[in-house]
Amino acid sequence: MRWLAALCVALCLSTAAAVAVHQGSLYDDEISNVRQVEGHDIPSIIHTANSTDVHPPGSYVLNAIAFRLLGSWDGVKIAGGCLNAFALAFFLFMAFDSLTQRQRLLLAAMLATASTTILWGASIRWYSYFNPVFTAATALLLFSSQSRTFRSLILIVAATALFYLSYAAVCAVLILLIVHVGRDYHEWQRREVLRLAVMGALAFVVCLPQLQIFLHVHMANQGHQVGGPMTALVQTATTLLVGNAIFPVAPLPILYAAVAGASCLVWLFVRPKAPLQRLVVGALVTGLLVMAVLGIGIKPRNSVFLLPLTALVLCWAITALPPRAAAAATVVLIAFQGVCMRNVVLHVDTLKGSYNSDFPAAMRQIEQWRSRCGVVTVFNHDPVMTYLVDVAGLPQSSPYETTARPQLNIARGECVVVVRTFHGAIERSTVDAMYSLVTGGRWSLLDSSDIGPDRYFTLKGKLMHEQLPPFYLHLDMFRADSDIALQGWSTLATSEGVTR
Repeated sequence: MRWLAALCVALCLSTAAAVAVHQGSLYDDEISNVRQVEGHDIPSIIHTANSTDVHPPGSYVLNAIAFRLLGSWDGVKIAGGCLNAFALAFFLFMAFDSLTQRQRLLLAAMLATASTTILWGASIRWYSYFNPVFTAATALLLFSSQSRTFRSLILIVAATALFYLSYAAVCAVLILLIVHVGRDYHEWQRREVLRLAVMGALAFVVCLPQLQIFLHVHMANQGHQVGGPMTALVQTATTLLVGNAIFPVAPLPILYAAVAGASCLVWLFVRPKAPLQRLVVGALVTGLLVMAVLGIGIKPRNSVFLLPLTALVLCWAITALPPRAAAAATVVLIAFQGVCMRNVVLHVDTLKGSYNSDFPAAMRQIEQWRSRCGVVTVFNHDPVMTYLVDVAGLPQSSPYETTARPQLNIARGECVVVVRTFHGAIERSTVDAMYSLVTGGRWSLLDSSDIGPDRYFTLKGKLMHEQLPPFYLHLDMFRADSDIALQGWSTLATSEGVTR
C-alpha cells in the first residue's frame, strides 16, 4: 500500500512539473545560472561561482552536467521537478508506517499537490537540488529503522552536500542534527557519539575550502540575500503556512491560513502528542527561528525545504480534530491545494511575478511585428527577455546584454520594440529614463500589446507603495521617422540593477 501511495505522489508531481515547464519559460533568477553554465567548462564554472557569486558552486556544476546529458534547459528543469517529486514520495514512503490510515491519506494528498515545491523545484536554481537532499535525509533520520551509526553517516553526507549547494545549510543541518539526536537521545551510547563527532570533523575538513570562500568572498556579496529578523520571520511563516503558489492576501489563502493555523494551535496546546510529533514540531520551530535570526528567510524560496515537515504537522493536526471539523478543514485544504497547483501549472497568480510572465508570448508578438516592419531592435530591462532575444538573434539594448552597446543607430523606417516589465532591481526613475529615450517626438507608435493580466496589481501596488501595471508585460512598437542615434540602455544601469 505504501508503495502505491508513494508512486501516486511521484507521478502526480512529476506530471505537474513536466506540464508546468512546457507551459512556461525561464524566470529571472534562472538566467544567471544559464549564463554561468552555457559555453563554460566545469573548472571555469567553479572559479566564477567562487569569485563573483553568492552561492556555492554545487548547483552550477550539477546544472552543467544535467544540461550536457539532457540537451536543453527544459529537460534540466523537468529533471529537477522529478527529483523533488520522488523525494516527497520517499518522505511519504518512510513516514507511512508511523501514521494512521487517515493521516496517510491526508499526507499523501498534500504531498501529491505540493505546488510550492514544484514551483521552485522544477527550476535550475540551487533549491531544485537542495530541497530533495534535505527531504530524503529528513525522512531517513526520522523514520529509518537502521542503526544510529548509519543515520549519522546519512546526516554527515547530507550536511556536506547541502553546504556545497547553498549556505542555507547552516539552518538545514541544525534541523537534521536535532532530528537525528532527538529521536532517541536517551539511548545514545558513548561510542556512537564519538563516531558522530569523528564523521562531523571529517565533514568539516571537506567543507573547509568552501567555508573559507564564503568568509572571504561570498559573505561580502550577501546584501540582497538577507534582511531584518522580523521581515524574515513573516516571510518564512507565510511560506510555511500558505506557500508561494498563490498570492497570500486573497480570500482563499486567508481562509486556508485561518483553518490551518487554528487546527495547529488546537493540536499544539490541547491534544496530547507523541515524542515523534514533539520532535518534528521542535525542529520546525527551530528552523523558523533560525531562518528569521539569520535573515535568510527574507527570500520566500529559501524556506521551502521545511514544507514536508509542515505538511506532516498539518496532517497530524487536522486528523486530531473532531470528525466534522476535520472534514470541513480537509475540504478547505483540498480547494486551496487545487488552486495552488493550477496556478503553478498554468503560470498564473503565484507569488513570483517573473514565473507568471508569458515571455514566449512576448517573443511571438515581436516576431510577428518583425514580419511587418522588417528590421526590429528590442529595448528591454528584463534578464529573461534579454536572453530570449539573444537566442532569437535579434538586435537589442538592455542592461543585461552580454555585450554592451553604448549607442544604437536606428535608420529611418526601422522599428524598435519597447518591452515594459516590473522594474525589479533597477530603480524606477532609471527605468523611466530608459523609456523616455524611445518615446519622444521622433517616433510613430504602430502597435501595442498587453500580455499576462495581473489580477492583484492594485493590491500589490498598495503593499509595495508604488503604482504597478495591470499586465506583466506591455509591448510597444515604434517606427523611426528619421535617422536616430540612441543611447544604449546598458549605459543607464548595470546587470545588478545599479544606476550608472
